[in-house]
Amino acid sequence: CKITESETSESYIQWLRSKARICTSLSIWRTLATFIGILAVCHVLSCGIFFYLRMPGWQKSLAEHMYDDISQLEQLHSQASLLVQSEILRQQYHHEAPKLIPKIIHQTYKNNLIPSKILPLLQTWREFNPEYEIRFYDDSACTHFVATEFPEYIEAYRLLPKDVERADFFRYMVVLRHGGVYADIDTECRVPVDTFVGATDTLVVGWENEFAGDEEAFSRHFVRRRQILQWLFLGVPGHPVLRSICDHIATHATTQFSNNTNRDTLERTGPGVWTDMVLRAKALPREGGGHWGVRILPRVAFGAHPTGVDGISPTSPLVLALHHFMGSWKVSGGWKNRKSLETIFRRWSLEGTDKNRDMIMARKPNVALVNLDGKPMRSPTEKQIVVPTSTDGKTDVDSSKLPAMVTDIFPVSATWEPPFDIMVLMLGEDGELNIERPTNSLAPIEGPSSSITNWGTFHPGVHPTRRPGLAEAMIGSLGGHKRSAVLVDVGAGVGFFSLAAAARGHRAIAFETRAKHLRALKSSVERNGFGEWLTVHEYDIGSSSKEFCIVWQQRQQASQVLEARRLIKEANEVGDSAADAIERFRSMIEEEVDDITGRMFGNQAELDQENGFQDHNEIVCSLPEKVKQLSELIPNDVEIGALKLSVRGMEGWVLEGAEEIMTKRPPPIVVLELRPTEMKAQGWVQPQELLDRMWKWGYTDISHSGPVCDERWHNITLARHSRHQIYSPALESTVETALNQPTWCKLSKLLFPILIQRAHPSIPESLLFHHLTRPDMLEQERLVRLAALERNASIISP
Repeated sequence: CKITESETSESYIQWLRSKARICTSLSIWRTLATFIGILAVCHVLSCGIFFYLRMPGWQKSLAEHMYDDISQLEQLHSQASLLVQSEILRQQYHHEAPKLIPKIIHQTYKNNLIPSKILPLLQTWREFNPEYEIRFYDDSACTHFVATEFPEYIEAYRLLPKDVERADFFRYMVVLRHGGVYADIDTECRVPVDTFVGATDTLVVGWENEFAGDEEAFSRHFVRRRQILQWLFLGVPGHPVLRSICDHIATHATTQFSNNTNRDTLERTGPGVWTDMVLRAKALPREGGGHWGVRILPRVAFGAHPTGVDGISPTSPLVLALHHFMGSWKVSGGWKNRKSLETIFRRWSLEGTDKNRDMIMARKPNVALVNLDGKPMRSPTEKQIVVPTSTDGKTDVDSSKLPAMVTDIFPVSATWEPPFDIMVLMLGEDGELNIERPTNSLAPIEGPSSSITNWGTFHPGVHPTRRPGLAEAMIGSLGGHKRSAVLVDVGAGVGFFSLAAAARGHRAIAFETRAKHLRALKSSVERNGFGEWLTVHEYDIGSSSKEFCIVWQQRQQASQVLEARRLIKEANEVGDSAADAIERFRSMIEEEVDDITGRMFGNQAELDQENGFQDHNEIVCSLPEKVKQLSELIPNDVEIGALKLSVRGMEGWVLEGAEEIMTKRPPPIVVLELRPTEMKAQGWVQPQELLDRMWKWGYTDISHSGPVCDERWHNITLARHSRHQIYSPALESTVETALNQPTWCKLSKLLFPILIQRAHPSIPESLLFHHLTRPDMLEQERLVRLAALERNASIISP
């Protein structure tokens, strides 16, 4: 827009002014366009094309492109009770069905002058349970009750050294006699009691906490690594567990179990002995039918802390009752030696540095053993209490040695409809340690046993409270097909998904080889009476290919060497003299472990040469009998409704051995816990090849859930995060924020490479494949099944 001298005449002045304004406007628009272009480039560079950024006006379309609520796979989830054919089973878990546990709530306090801050908590029990009778007892009423109802216990009741111990004793006795609910007065009711008590329940309790070791538990003033709370429980009159603990307290009212007063209380009448008695309980027959069972709810039910410590928010909708810890019975200094001031001073003086604190924890004191009857013992047995002593025979209060648990597998009532009991392992024994989530995620990843203990459910790779979960999607889909369709669960672990399917009346076939997981799974099947619905096989599933032979052999070698390393560690911890001899082989064994694990990442030629195979084509595949192909284990007449694989990097080999199934009778639903890093370690060099093969087999409707899906959501909402419209950093660590995210994301074939690239090295990404080659047939089966359910509902509805 240049103006020449010839254009400066009077006749052109108005035209020139208009032209100048136009030129100025064009400059502004060019500047604005340049700025927008630079901004767009910055967005792409920072978020990538895959993790695109939400822009104004795009939010709805982008969300629809990414978000996947897998509603088609959950079509019958809301009708879960109808999936149980038996009318008895249906009514068993309906909250309006008659209950064995009486509608009585028992609460106590030392007198009638209840603190004002407690009154609103007491009112919650009345508001949520208007049909329940609430009975209040002060100390004098408790003593009168014991004297009249249990005269055989009155002497022991009076001999107990503390009021809190008498309160413990009373709660067991009052429910033993009258049944009902016992609740501390500082507990808050969150939901009606009838909504979580089943018609056949005879004793309902809850997990309080679990710890990886004795030291951590002791430092938190717990007396068991896994502990059952007793500030709230429900029972029927005459339950054997309540009778057993009352007899125990009466026998040992004056027994000294330890040499600190607080721990003594926990062992004599509190959660220590309560945990032991509940876990020893057997499902004995009851007069009039049924059994004296025990249902232990997950920690979120009764065990959440009001401060949210240990990862469970007190505002979670899964909290049934909340303990506010407004009363404190523990004596100041009660965790220290009552007799030795020298020991107290020594502990106080050493606590100044981390080094000295570590020295305290590292000491190995002598141990004096006393039986539950208070008599000395020469050898440990199941019924013993451990009282640590120092080398001079005096008590050693610094020892954190706790009594051994009475079992190594533990029942938890699953958060499922209908509920079932699942046996889980001790924290750290599940093969999946709690892992810190990526920075854009909102809670630590828990292993199956830990997740089930805390929440009653499990979803690989994401927080278990997010919906819809994997179990809801996968098992809900079984209801949309023929009743004969089965769930095949390879790498079942403790069996949550197989048991959930069996609880709804679906057949399941589970494969597991790890000894402790296998024992827990079989125990769960027996405990729930699922033998008709759930079959368990002890087989390693793989491929018949020569490459798989080598990988499998390498895996076994690595497993054996790692087991040797574990034994060395245990020997060192015990201080056994054999550790000196084993020490000579430590470096050699560690080199062998590093060599084997390193070769797993090498190419196939190097792997063959290291194993003595000169020519890969000459290898003869010779596998143990327990390694099978899935195709040879599933009969042709079995219709697979869903196939789930959780095989720690062996996904490709398992599906290679199941090619006949996948091509000739493909399951409608396939779920993979995808771990690309471990797949490469197991010899499957190109993980994307497996996804391409699934697409070729007709699985073109794909959803994924886990860290990559969460990362996509985080990047999509990044712009709005910065404006604090849907995000606040203060809420980043809360579960409630996580619930606002989608659990599942859609996955197209174009995104396969980036999914593999962005997958977390330790946390699995759950992939849910839906077969779409027979949509008309599947939809017809679903409609037929739905019609049958509706007819069944009209027949059995009251």
